[in-house]
Amino acid sequence: MTSNMANSITTKICTAIFLIALSFSAAGERKPPQEAINACEGKRVEAPCEFQDRQRITRGVCNDRPGVMACAPNRNMQGRSRPLKRQTNTQNKAIDLQTSLPGNGATQFKLEAWADNWFIAYLGSQVIIEDSVSVTTERSFNSETIIFDADYPLQLNFVLKDFIQNNTGLEYIGQRRQQIGDGGFIMQLTDMSSGKIVSVSDESLKCTVIHKAPLNKSCVRSSSPVAGLSPCKFVSLKQPAGWKTPEYDDSNWKNASTYSRQSVRPKDGYYQINWDNNAKFIWGPDLETDNTILCRVTIGGEN
Repeated sequence: MTSNMANSITTKICTAIFLIALSFSAAGERKPPQEAINACEGKRVEAPCEFQDRQRITRGVCNDRPGVMACAPNRNMQGRSRPLKRQTNTQNKAIDLQTSLPGNGATQFKLEAWADNWFIAYLGSQVIIEDSVSVTTERSFNSETIIFDADYPLQLNFVLKDFIQNNTGLEYIGQRRQQIGDGGFIMQLTDMSSGKIVSVSDESLKCTVIHKAPLNKSCVRSSSPVAGLSPCKFVSLKQPAGWKTPEYDDSNWKNASTYSRQSVRPKDGYYQINWDNNAKFIWGPDLETDNTILCRVTIGGEN
């Protein structure tokens, strides 16, 4: 090997080492997103925080390890960071929730919700978000968060469902743990421009039950329960025409029934959201046998 070749190889190696060291130095100096910094302004270390980064809601805790106080994702907790979803409507066409809601509204809202077992939320007749875990999943306790644009007044509509194995209204049919399940739903809506919560789930929502089973709770003791046969009869109704429209007459609907946390026994995703004290668990009049409920509320604006 000539001295020129040796010098050339040495130069290339040194250059490579320098570039690697430079990349590590640049990475070490990388700052958190400005949204993460803003989320922890005025907060203490380890305080809960959340921010929106592009199409993602990130939850975590404040820390100053990057040299600046910022919201850092908590990687040890499931669901702390997830993308805002693209939903599909009944025609299976993609809907961009940031741009395609009716009116392309001027105000940004954040909807946070938890259900046992499943829900879908609408702005009028337009899907805002559908629970990401299928209603056919026996144990589903995830929460959902979505940011969307809309204008006041808002007409929010919800379909709430508890898991049932079939029209008997039972779970774990034929097993020792055969039982009647129970539901529960809680939500809050924040006006992002002011940071104020402008709606929560409570008795002000008007609701109606469209699936109820079993009509006789002794069905749970049946060794071979059959849907539609006593004591396992059921009621199943279609969704009323036009119920998602603001002008729909819901005067015959009942106010939502509210329940304590001890009655609903929330799990998992419920504890990922910082709930307003006024947000209550709601359902139909019977937490066990009311399996599908429609609820609606009109939000006129900030107080």
